[in-house]
This record gives sequence, structure tokens and C-alpha cells, in this order.
Amino acid sequence: MNTIPDTEIKEIKDLINSRFDQVVEGLKEVKEEVKQVKEDVKKLEIGQAKNSEKLNGIVTRLDGFEKTVDGRFGNLETQVNKQDNRFWAFILLLGSSLVGILGKLVFFPTKPF
Repeated sequence: MNTIPDTEIKEIKDLINSRFDQVVEGLKEVKEEVKQVKEDVKKLEIGQAKNSEKLNGIVTRLDGFEKTVDGRFGNLETQVNKQDNRFWAFILLLGSSLVGILGKLVFFPTKPF
């Protein structure tokens, strides 16, 4: 067997220690990045919860708005029906007046109005 001098063993040991230190530093960096990712995820979850609450509020308001609009359209339909009835009543009044005037002219042609 060959013998390895102490200097070579020390160089190999130093090389292994330097590589080990590099690995440890790399792991520390990864650990910090993981910690930062966890913080970012926590912030995103908080933001998502806030957005969900806002969305629920908007949905609630839209439901209330929909009910209000439905009620107003119902009132509008009722008003249109009332106006339609008024219109036909006015037309019937004009028609009966016209029939009355025509009847007067037919039955009493010489007398003025």
C-alpha cells in the first residue's frame, strides 16, 4: 500500500470541509427562501380571505339590488297597466261622445249644437 503524507490528508480534509461549508451555506439560503415563501403564502392567504369577504359583500349587495329592481319593475308594470286602463277609458269616452254628436246630427239635423 501506498502511504499518503499528512499534507495531502490535510488538503483533502480542507477540501472536504470547504465543500461541506458550501453545502451548509446553500442549505441556509434554501432555508431562508423557504421561510420567505411561507411568509408570502401567508400573505396571499390573508389577501384571499379579504377578497372572499369582499366578494361575499358584493354578492349580498347585488342580491338586495336585484330584489329592489324586481320590486321597481313590478311597480312599473302596475303603473303601465293603470295608464293603459286610463287610455282605454279616455278612448271610450271620446267614442261615446262622438256617437252622441253623430246621433244628434242624425236625429236633429236642423238644430244647432
